[in-house]
Amino acid sequence: MKNSIFLYIKKVSVIFIIISVIILIPTVTLLINIPFDEALNPKSIDSIETINDEYKKGELYVNTRVDAKYTGYDYVKRGIVCGSYYYYLKDNKCTFILVQRDPLKKLPGELKSYEISGKISKIDNYDIKMMKGVAKDLDWDYNSLLKISSPVILNQMNYQPEVYLYLLVVLGLLAAMSGSVFIIHTIYFFLPALNPNMLTLYRLVGRNGTKIIETVNDELENDVVLQCGNITFTRNFIVAKQFPAIEVVPISKIIWIYEREALRKIRFQKKHRHMIYSLHIYCKNGIYIFSPKNLRKDVEMAEDYVSEHFPGIIVGYSKVNKKNAKRRIEREESGRKQNK
Repeated sequence: MKNSIFLYIKKVSVIFIIISVIILIPTVTLLINIPFDEALNPKSIDSIETINDEYKKGELYVNTRVDAKYTGYDYVKRGIVCGSYYYYLKDNKCTFILVQRDPLKKLPGELKSYEISGKISKIDNYDIKMMKGVAKDLDWDYNSLLKISSPVILNQMNYQPEVYLYLLVVLGLLAAMSGSVFIIHTIYFFLPALNPNMLTLYRLVGRNGTKIIETVNDELENDVVLQCGNITFTRNFIVAKQFPAIEVVPISKIIWIYEREALRKIRFQKKHRHMIYSLHIYCKNGIYIFSPKNLRKDVEMAEDYVSEHFPGIIVGYSKVNKKNAKRRIEREESGRKQNK
């Protein structure tokens, strides 16, 4: 049946499954490919001299202790000193490190047993500029310095474990939520009777829910008496669809029905507003149903139809109607308890 309640639930589930997969695939891909473990747990090495060997092995993040001297050059970004270059020289082999620093604090001219965690990076143009300056200060030839220098640098500035941690948390939550949506709506697709949209109907009709749904489907296919936008009246039921929800109400269970209006702002357009109208339904057993975002003519048409064809139902909002509806609901509740 093209108007089947379960078919609508399945269509909604397919949309959510597709959305969750679209989110899940790139999220899992990022979780697999970003080196979170390396960044959050850098490899411990005995000497900074081996960083080039580690780089060749594929290691990007290392932790070590080093004795190094200040080159006299800093890493400046937008006029702010963000880091300072140090060098480690042993056995005619030079390794440079870029130490992150607080702009308001000075680093010492020499580091002693300084623990550093950083990212191993190829020497870039900024580093080359620094090395040329160092060679000039030492009255060396730049190419000679380049020959004894490691082709990689240990960069503490590019080591930001907190960023990786935040990213891991965000991607983890995103993967968990999209994965949950995928699982839940896959279940709803194959077992639409478990969808929460059906709970109100089950509460109203009890154990006869499955049979009632068959009746609703049949009436939606063959016995629609009024269509008011998202609200459909069949001979015995009201079916209100508002993506992703769907409400099914036996008319015989309704005590009070009324419309309310609200002023709604259009997003990103401060000066533009429009009225939205909602249909409110109070049923036996104290069950309340709400159908939002309707056109005024649709909710008024629904009220007029109920008022004309079902005189036992209270129609329209007023203090008197609210009081009468409350009394009827209390009587229904009292009678239900006595029957138990």
